[in-house]
Amino acid sequence: MKPSELLDPENLPEELQWVAEHYRLQPNDPVFLLIAWHWQTVQGSESKLTAASMEMQAALTARVAVLTEAADSIAKVGGQVAKLQAALDAKPLAITKQLETELAAPVASAVAAVAATEKALYRSVQTVEKSRRRQTLAAFLIGVILGGSMLAWFLP
Repeated sequence: MKPSELLDPENLPEELQWVAEHYRLQPNDPVFLLIAWHWQTVQGSESKLTAASMEMQAALTARVAVLTEAADSIAKVGGQVAKLQAALDAKPLAITKQLETELAAPVASAVAAVAATEKALYRSVQTVEKSRRRQTLAAFLIGVILGGSMLAWFLP
C-alpha cells in the first residue's frame, strides 16, 4: 500500500472510519496515521496466518495420505500373518522352523517400516502442536495489541 493510500480514510474499514469521523481526525493527525498503520499491520499479519494455516493443512493432508497407505499396508500384513499362523498350526515343527527362518527378514522389514511410520507420525504431531501454539500466540498478541490500542482510545 502506498503512503497516499494509507492516508485515505476511505481505505479503512467502517469501524475505523467511524472513529476518524467521530473524533474528527484529519489524515495529517498522528493518531490517524497510527490507526492506519496499525490497520495495515493487522491485515498483513492476518494474511501471513492464513498462508501458514493453509501450508500446514497441505502438509498434514500429505502426511495423512502417507499414513493411510502405511495403515493399509499394515492391515494387509496383519491378514497375511493370520493366514500364516493358521498354516503353521497345521504343519509339523520342522516346517515351522524353516518358515521362521525364511520369513525373519520380511517380518523384520515390516516391523522396521512400522517403527519408521510411528516416528514420522510423532514428528508430524509435534510439528502440528508447535504450529498451533504459534498461531495461538500470534492471535493472542494481535488481540492484546488491538485491545491496548482500542483501550487507549477510550481512556482519558
